[in-house]
This record gives sequence, C-alpha cells and structure tokens, in this order.
Amino acid sequence: MKIRVLLLEDEDDWITLIKGHVAKEDKISLVGVAKNGAELVQALQKQTVDVVLLDMWLKGKMEGLGLAREVRKLSNAKIIVLTSESEIQEGLYFENISGFLNKTQIDMLCNTICCVAIGEYPYEKLFRDNKKNLIIAELASLSERERSVMRPWIKGKTMVQIGIAEGVSENTIKHQISSIYKKLGIKERHKRREQLKERYQDMLEYL
Repeated sequence: MKIRVLLLEDEDDWITLIKGHVAKEDKISLVGVAKNGAELVQALQKQTVDVVLLDMWLKGKMEGLGLAREVRKLSNAKIIVLTSESEIQEGLYFENISGFLNKTQIDMLCNTICCVAIGEYPYEKLFRDNKKNLIIAELASLSERERSVMRPWIKGKTMVQIGIAEGVSENTIKHQISSIYKKLGIKERHKRREQLKERYQDMLEYL
C-alpha cells in the first residue's frame, strides 16, 4: 500500500516542485494539497492520511506549529515540517513532529517521507528525547504535593475528588493548582486546564 501524503503549502511553485518529486516515487501517493488551515482540516476530515507535509510559514506568518495541533486532533498522521528557515524551531519538540526538512534539501523529500512513515527517521527520536528533557526540567519546579495533584487534575478529576484523595480541603487543592499554573507559565485563564493537558498528558510518567 502506498504512503498517503497530504501537503499544506501556499506557494504554487513549491506545490509544483513537491508534486514532481512525489510523482517519481512509486511508494508515495499525494492525496491532496491544502493552501490554508481550513482546507487542511477539511481534507483530514474526508480521508485517511499517513503523512502530512506541513509548511511552517503561510502568507508570511509562522502558522505551522498551531496547525500541527489541529492535525493531531483529527488524524494519526505523522508530520514532517517543511521550512526555508535554517534553524530548527524549539517549538517542534512539543508538537509531536516526526521529521524536519529544509526546502533547500527537497531532493531528500521522498526518502524523508518513507523513513518517517515506517518510524525510522532520526529526528523523531531527537524531538521526543528533547521534549522529554524539557518537560523534566519544567516539572522540576513543582513540589511533591503539586505533582501528586497535577496527575489527577490532568486526568479530569475535580478539585473535590482530588481533595478527598489527598486528605485536604478543596480550597487547598485550588491554591496548589494555581501554583502549578504559575510555575509552568500557563496564563490563559479559561483554557489553562486544556493547555496543561495538551502539553503534559503524555509525560505524566515524569511527574
């Protein structure tokens, strides 16, 4: 079965170039091209995709990392970031990116897609290891009590339930959760729990 690839790219020249490279590889099928986030979401809702080629910059704005989150919500596809920037963005560590390819290395595109699809691309482990190290460093700021509160809070328990399990009042749990948000730099009031979950739920073993 061919590797089903969806491309997010807003520049026609790059779309043509990438299509040309993919067409040469029998193992890969380009199943769609999206030029913006809305088209990307629509394409992922309509079909199963193995790999998403995600341009980091759209219309002069670095939207790639935000759209990587949308990909994760809608699909199990692996993500390869395409960019003309020379450096790897630190944010890639937190978005479950599987590969990174500078557009000057476009000749390596098909090989990169194939390696990522079967889990043999070295950046995948690099990103995962760096994410783990960064998470461990961030969580080191929490007290032992805060760590024990954060686990059930991320898993959806209420403050009352956590307080009963910890043998303390709901108000105490509320203060501890506020301290967790402050120490981890999570500020957006109405979405703090969602941000905490999105960033740390797959790293609870390090708490």
